[in-house]
Amino acid sequence: MDNENMPNPDELLEQALRAPKFPELAPYFKVVYALRLRDMSWRNIAAWLGERGVSVSHTKLRDFYNDEFARTPEPVMEGITDEIQQVAERLLLWSKPTTENDENED
Repeated sequence: MDNENMPNPDELLEQALRAPKFPELAPYFKVVYALRLRDMSWRNIAAWLGERGVSVSHTKLRDFYNDEFARTPEPVMEGITDEIQQVAERLLLWSKPTTENDENED
């Protein structure tokens, strides 16, 4: 092999260290985090995701979550927590039963 065409090993090392361990699960981190906030077990989360087309074992899910949680800076996690809470509050408002007063306001 021609050494001039070979990639720089230091650049490859940086890329390797930055590469996510579980790229297929990365888009679902907030979902998994939200379910963990609701005290769901790893097995239940894996089953819940599986019912929705995301096939993953509970051990891989746990390893993914622990790795992502450890790699995510605290301020980012606080932002994710706030985002999840806002969605939860909005959903609770949407499912709020109507009262007679609500009906009379129209």
